[in-house]
Amino acid sequence: MILYINFKIGMLYSMKNNTDESVAYHSRVIEMAGNDNPELKIKSLVSIAKTYGSKNQNEEAFPYLQESLELLDGSTLENTTAHAEALTEMAFYYFDQSKLDEAVPFYEQAIKTHKKLPYTSHRQLGMIYMQYAYCLEHMENENKNLQKAGQNYENAIDSLEKMKDRQLLENALGDVIAFFDHTNNDNKKRYFEERFVKMANA
Repeated sequence: MILYINFKIGMLYSMKNNTDESVAYHSRVIEMAGNDNPELKIKSLVSIAKTYGSKNQNEEAFPYLQESLELLDGSTLENTTAHAEALTEMAFYYFDQSKLDEAVPFYEQAIKTHKKLPYTSHRQLGMIYMQYAYCLEHMENENKNLQKAGQNYENAIDSLEKMKDRQLLENALGDVIAFFDHTNNDNKKRYFEERFVKMANA
């Protein structure tokens, strides 16, 4: 019960964007949990990583992501929201550092895990697809996969169209049109230009 209360207080501070207090309470949970309560330990590790990530303190988040992902494999939280969040945060850690080859396998695992959940935010999944596609497009030459990048840019638009953030969708469509333009895929370029115009006139 003490562990659970500390975890909930840490989550409340996280919702209030109070980084120091949130990290302090979740760190207390990690210390007290030891090996006796792996679920709360993992959730606290992920929560600290997300808290640091939201402040663009990705280096501080990294060790918590490493430990949480090690514990998640084979645990009762494997393929849950906590697992999806940890994979997404680790993918973005490498993406933010332009280490695209390292980011790709985490994006692939994150997408698979998100798709297994009963509910996933269309916005979040759309952004994951966009970042994943960008990685595939801009990786080192021998690993670059433009066909797969195009497929995932399309997946991103399909997800983002299900939400009501017009500005985000406009920006994403612009990026996708630019991608098909410089890869000389005129059919896809026109297709997404027509979707852009249809959205603009709606």
